[in-house]
Amino acid sequence: MAGQPNNTMRIVLSHQPVLTPQSEFGYEIISQLHPSLVMSGHEHTSTHIIWETLEDPLYGRSRVEEYISNSHTGSSLWRLNVEERSVGQEVVVPTCSYRMGVPHMAYGFMFIDKDRSIINYGLLWLPPRLFHIFLYIAYLVTACFISIFKYKTSSTDILNVRKYYHNV
Repeated sequence: MAGQPNNTMRIVLSHQPVLTPQSEFGYEIISQLHPSLVMSGHEHTSTHIIWETLEDPLYGRSRVEEYISNSHTGSSLWRLNVEERSVGQEVVVPTCSYRMGVPHMAYGFMFIDKDRSIINYGLLWLPPRLFHIFLYIAYLVTACFISIFKYKTSSTDILNVRKYYHNV
C-alpha cells in the first residue's frame, strides 16, 4: 500500500480460512487489506499457508501466484518473517476442544517483534484424550477389583476366626 510505514503489521483474524484455491473473499481481503499475517481456525488443524501476491491490472486486485500449504509438521514453534510485503502467510490454528474429534489439539500463542518484522507463533499441544480416558477406566477397574478382593478376603478371614473361637 502506498504510504504504509515499513514497521506496520496487519494481522487479519478470521474464523474461515481466507486463502483457499476458490476463495473470492480471500482475494478481496488480500487486495484491500494487504495483511502481513492471517489467522484462521475453522479447519481445526495446524496449517501454515504461504502465498505470493502480484497486482493483477486486469482485475485491479492482488492475485495469488504461489500457494504452499504445510500441514501439521509436529513442530511447536514457527518463526514467521512478515517483512516481505508481496508474500503473505496464513496460520490455521488447531482446536483446543476435545469435542471436535481431531487427534491433535493445542493452544496457540504469539509473540510479535515489530522492530524486526518477525512473529513467533507457538503451539502448546494437549495430551490425546482417548489414551487418558482408557487409562482412567483401567485405573478405576483395577481399584474396584482390588477393593472387592480385599473385602472378600477380609470377610473370609473374620468368618474363619469366628469359627475357630467357637470351636474352642
